[in-house]
Amino acid sequence: MTSSPKPSPAHSGSEALTLGQLFNVPNILTMCRLLLIPVFLEELSRRQFTYAFYIFCLAALTDALDGTVARWFNSRTEFGAFLDPFADKLLLVSAFVALT
Repeated sequence: MTSSPKPSPAHSGSEALTLGQLFNVPNILTMCRLLLIPVFLEELSRRQFTYAFYIFCLAALTDALDGTVARWFNSRTEFGAFLDPFADKLLLVSAFVALT
């Protein structure tokens, strides 16, 4: 007999998500990464490659931090599990398309 997966402590399936659970530190870092993408693209379009590089590095740092913080403080959410890979792919595809 297999056991069903345990719901994450930050959100169990039977209750509605609260803003406190939605806007925890890892999710805020991921949303910051999403907000950095247009800034990164704007700097690339202005041919400010140094600033664009710094912004990309800052976005990469938020990627490393959000996963680390989520694991350390056990604050994983279903929303974060969806949003984090989406933000990663959007950043990388944006950089790839803008630089080719």
